[in-house]
Amino acid sequence: MLVFALALLLTVGWLALFIVNLRGSPYKFAYLSSLFAVIPLLWLAHVIKLPILTGDLTTFLIFSIFLASLVLTTISDFCEMMVPRFCSIWLVPFWITFSALGFTGIFFEYSMLGALVGYLLPRTIAWFFWKFSGKRGLGTGDIELTAMIGAFLGPHAALMTLNLGAILGIIIGLPYLYFVRKNLYGKIPFAPALAAGACITLFFGI
Repeated sequence: MLVFALALLLTVGWLALFIVNLRGSPYKFAYLSSLFAVIPLLWLAHVIKLPILTGDLTTFLIFSIFLASLVLTTISDFCEMMVPRFCSIWLVPFWITFSALGFTGIFFEYSMLGALVGYLLPRTIAWFFWKFSGKRGLGTGDIELTAMIGAFLGPHAALMTLNLGAILGIIIGLPYLYFVRKNLYGKIPFAPALAAGACITLFFGI
């Protein structure tokens, strides 16, 4: 009962921050519409019988917040080149806590290690890229998003998310720069590629 109350509190708090985030944004419709994308993802998870969905309402709420964060981050990065922190780093302690209580499908140690790998590896890559090129490779929002994914899915998923994200970033990013930004040397929204990589890793067990 206490765990369900915590999951419910997380859900209400996340939705409250989502509403606050809408204030003053010119992309309200896009953000609101994005939440409907969670429905087919939940349906797919049910069809392929993901182990995390045990039929328990607590795990359903936790899993829904995870998917909603990936979807909202995708829209936010495309529209505003920004990763909301309530969809990334602020969720890490919740995922670690729920993993310790047995509600995310991975052990507590894996959640901790996943968060560390998800944060430190891209941070290191970004530092070396900046050191040798003088340019920022990964933004702080991308790094914090990978930490969140690692905390929920584990260290292996964090690594696969980064690998798949790099591939998808090229596939998604180049057409985006050419057709939308009209500048091949502009910034690429990398969070959508990371979110897609996380979903592929989650649903297809890569």
